[in-house]
Amino acid sequence: MRFKVLYFVIWGIAGFIVGRLDRLILPVPAADLLGLCLSTVLLVVAVRTFRGRDEPVDPPRRWWRMTAKPTAGYVLGILAVLTLVNLRDLGYPASLTRVGGPVIVWTSAVLSLLAGIAYLNSSIRLTRMTAAAKPIETTAPTSI
Repeated sequence: MRFKVLYFVIWGIAGFIVGRLDRLILPVPAADLLGLCLSTVLLVVAVRTFRGRDEPVDPPRRWWRMTAKPTAGYVLGILAVLTLVNLRDLGYPASLTRVGGPVIVWTSAVLSLLAGIAYLNSSIRLTRMTAAAKPIETTAPTSI
């Protein structure tokens, strides 16, 4: 668990640094694009690397599996889709009028939507697998 926390702390620090590069050395569109690429790569690495306690380590994770439990995927999927509603740059004309602004904003929106769909797809499949694996309980009538 502590490695997950450390991973996301490093992810946040890296995002902060890349977000400031536009003021230091890179033009705004390049820094924004670099930030999107970094976030996408870090998300894929996190999904493929971190496993649940009951998940085996040896076989590779199925390509569609994003979380160990369906509940986590539902929450993360909904949050990813909700970022589309709350994507602050969509409402700011300044970010849309700067060079490369609309492309970066819409690319970010599409990536958030894809991540949300992937998480929800994973959770739906995990829910179906869990339901299929549970034995059907039949109770015989008891005599008094």
